Amino acid sequence: MNAIGERIKCYRKKIGLTQGELARNIGITQSKISAIEKERNYPSLETIKSLKDYFGVSYEWLIEGEDNIILSQKEKELLEYYNKLNEDHKLELIVRGKLMYESQQLKKLRD
Repeated sequence: MNAIGERIKCYRKKIGLTQGELARNIGITQSKISAIEKERNYPSLETIKSLKDYFGVSYEWLIEGEDNIILSQKEKELLEYYNKLNEDHKLELIVRGKLMYESQQLKKLRD
């Protein structure tokens, strides 16, 4: 998978999104996603950032195909639900996740 459009299409399908759903979630049109996936257009820097943030992947993987993108089923499921949340709930989930991690680390120190 050498081209950015191929990576976007593959990952979009992997997490179960249509072109329209992905487009709405990152604020562009479905026709723009289609053109990017078919390598007719290259995504703007703003679109690349939106895709990176939405997919939760590195710039290196998205742009160059470098870096490891293999996610477990649980990670995919978590990312899928996270991406469906509004911004306030995303922030709340991050805060809760940090608190859970800190609690886990404290428990390890006590044991």
